[in-house]
Amino acid sequence: MRAVPPSFAAPSFADRLTLVLKALSISRGRLAADLGLDKSVVSRWMSGVYRPSGENLSLLTRMIAARRPVFTGLDWDRPLDEFAAVLAGPGKPAPAAADVANFTGHWHAWRFSLRADGMFIRDLIHIRSGGEGGVTWISQPNRGIGRVVIGDGRLCLVFTASHCDVPCVIWLHTMIGKRVQVMDGMFAGVVARTSQGFLAGAYVLERHADILPDPAEDAALLASLAARDHVVDAQDVPPVIAARLRATSPPGGMLRVSADTSLMAFSRAGEDDRAAAVAAAFRDGLR
Repeated sequence: MRAVPPSFAAPSFADRLTLVLKALSISRGRLAADLGLDKSVVSRWMSGVYRPSGENLSLLTRMIAARRPVFTGLDWDRPLDEFAAVLAGPGKPAPAAADVANFTGHWHAWRFSLRADGMFIRDLIHIRSGGEGGVTWISQPNRGIGRVVIGDGRLCLVFTASHCDVPCVIWLHTMIGKRVQVMDGMFAGVVARTSQGFLAGAYVLERHADILPDPAEDAALLASLAARDHVVDAQDVPPVIAARLRATSPPGGMLRVSADTSLMAFSRAGEDDRAAAVAAAFRDGLR
């Protein structure tokens, strides 16, 4: 966080942030919880004395873009009237509030570890309703903010994670119109900001707690859950979840295609050895 220089006076970042809260119909406390920050941090932004750091501004931009698809980081430099017009633009179609309400809560999201053989990862997913259904995904030290899509008996969570600028997607089998305790499906995303690699794997969500009525208490619960160690020994994973992950996952737990073994790597191969290049690349990239 940095102090605002005198030249950043009219209009201030605080003016723009006020428009954001009004356009998205969210409170300061809800904004802080979605970004994983203390409410006092947002209050200092609103006071006009401080602006967000580059990382926090990026998270804030992604949160807005999840609700206003046309919004980008460049819009922060627009004149205030143009900035307001972008925020007033069409949002993403929201699923029925009643359907989203069946999935709201704090979820443990289980998957195999990409780096530690025989270990599991326990991510945290926070699904909320109200206006457009929203989702916060936490896999320390990474965090993502996005939206909920419901259709054809499936729940889809779409978000942009802090470690990359490419959308990540979680598809889940579920029962629309029913309150469920467990969902399973798959996760697809990228390996890291500096990598062009992709990964995918089985994912099982287990409901851990409901949304608390008090926003401050709910934000505190989210923070406490996010602080837990996300790397878990196999013996500490619920047996039914471990069995499901093993039954639906490839050898090694995750599918991974790196830039070195993608189609780009052998796009210049001659026609005679193209088939061999394809076979070798996928053998090396997905093992």
